[in-house]
Amino acid sequence: LDEAKKSKDAFATGMRTDIENELTSLHQHEADAKSDFEELKAAQKLQVGQLQKVLNKTVSDMHASIQDSLHRESEKAKAIQDEVAAWQKAKADWSANFKASSDAAQAQLDKAQDALNDEQTQLTTINNQDPPSGKGSDDDKKKYEA
Repeated sequence: LDEAKKSKDAFATGMRTDIENELTSLHQHEADAKSDFEELKAAQKLQVGQLQKVLNKTVSDMHASIQDSLHRESEKAKAIQDEVAAWQKAKADWSANFKASSDAAQAQLDKAQDALNDEQTQLTTINNQDPPSGKGSDDDKKKYEA
């Protein structure tokens, strides 16, 4: 369970780093797009059609980049969900095995207690019997006393 938690924590840390890197990349992409726009605006030599084409390309590129990032993050989230489900199944399996072992041990303990109670009953019965009446051989008396 500790190993699964460490694996989950490492995975989550890696995912956070990837998201931060993607956000940094998106911010840089946005800054680049703004820079491109400012260059186009400053030049004023470009026609409106050319400007629209460049902006459409930038937006299209940004949209594709965002879609790729969302897809990657969705896959990572699915992997985390799968890992959590596997951990929960392992925990449930362990609990079931522990209960079965505990029940088996309790059954053995109950059986041993029953045997002990039977033995105690037999000893009590023997101890409560009347001693030999004096009739009989010395061997019979020795067996009884033993």
